[in-house]
Amino acid sequence: MSKRRVSMRDFCLELPKRRQSIGSVLACDTSDRLTEIQNIPDPVDVCAGGQHSLVLTQSGDVYSFGCNGEGALGRSTSSSEPGSESLPALVDLPGKALCITAGGSHSACLLANGSVYAWGSFRLTIDGIALKPTQILAGTECCSIASGRNHLVVLSTRGKVYTMGCAEHRQLRSIPERSVLRPNQINIRSANPFNAIWATNTCCFLRESQTETIWAADLNNCQHFAPIKTTLKDVTQIAGGDQHTLMLQGNRLFSVVGLGESGTEIVSQLAPVRNLECSNIVSVACGDVWSYAITEDGLLYSWGTDSSKAGKDDKPTRVISRNTANKKILLVSATARHALFLAQFNPYVFNSLKDNLLTFP
Repeated sequence: MSKRRVSMRDFCLELPKRRQSIGSVLACDTSDRLTEIQNIPDPVDVCAGGQHSLVLTQSGDVYSFGCNGEGALGRSTSSSEPGSESLPALVDLPGKALCITAGGSHSACLLANGSVYAWGSFRLTIDGIALKPTQILAGTECCSIASGRNHLVVLSTRGKVYTMGCAEHRQLRSIPERSVLRPNQINIRSANPFNAIWATNTCCFLRESQTETIWAADLNNCQHFAPIKTTLKDVTQIAGGDQHTLMLQGNRLFSVVGLGESGTEIVSQLAPVRNLECSNIVSVACGDVWSYAITEDGLLYSWGTDSSKAGKDDKPTRVISRNTANKKILLVSATARHALFLAQFNPYVFNSLKDNLLTFP
């Protein structure tokens, strides 16, 4: 017997809770050096953008640092003030944030009242640059945000999904090409309200309530097609790079690699990540051509085509450094140029540099 379609009128999602586990922020750039970022009080979440970074604190403040070329930092910086971009500084927001997200040159946060503020720009856009945080979807209570390289996806508490940004790959589907900070709703006929969203570099995934059906739009940067219904089940997290995607099903990690000739092929060929089949994976992240996975014990693994950042070839390799000694990794966020980690002191985590492990300086 088929399940009854959920009414939008009766559907309501709760606002997320802000992360509470405090750690230290570590960053790795193209020099392969893993360094600790100082002067951010009680960080609980990290997010890596194209050439900028966001950090959320336990009290709900947002700090930004990195390149501010298109307003991605959401605050004023000046060439006459050395370090005004590279040093973390507070973003001026009208309230406390629950979560953060960042893309190539844009940033966004979800506030405690369900409002969303975004700033920066999207590649090839024609609507200008938002140098300071600007509210989007005013009057709509939202509960989740996710960024691709050049697009932003927002989920409302009523189960509606909105997209905005640069739509040259049609991952936004609902809006004309080259539109920015102009949210439009994704409408899929006969679909239930949605209860989860994820974004990768050039696509987005939506999960229906009740049926748990997952829809995918633009699964690679070569194919262009409308949102399609997948056969994916029990997915708890999705992350992706340029042409690969990682999916967590419970605590089991699967990968999808390759473009395929049809729109549905890429989401139907799941394969367990080698050497991590028995690991209890709790979080994943992807750069353009490499991947990260964190185990329940706080161990960090990495793999991909760039051996200095992602292990050797496709074999996941344990990653440690002097800055991670006796620390468990809580979170990781990665892009093409850098990665951020949130690490927490734990004397029971064994990180010996004498082990045959991939190490950072």
